[in-house]
Amino acid sequence: MNEMILHYLLSALFSAIPAVGFGMVFNVPKHALNFCALGGAIAYTSRLALLDLHMPIELATFLASLLIGTIA
Repeated sequence: MNEMILHYLLSALFSAIPAVGFGMVFNVPKHALNFCALGGAIAYTSRLALLDLHMPIELATFLASLLIGTIA
């Protein structure tokens, strides 16, 4: 159980970093970079969780993008 939580937390952390990088490339205001990081972490971690539930990659990606699009 602890390994699974650690796996998801590390995945969220390491997916937030490129999201901030893309935000910097596209000149997002500095105060919005935290939201970029949070959005990237939520999207990737939800996709990863759906893939761990043996969902097809296409459906998992679609549902994760639907989730983050609804939140944003």
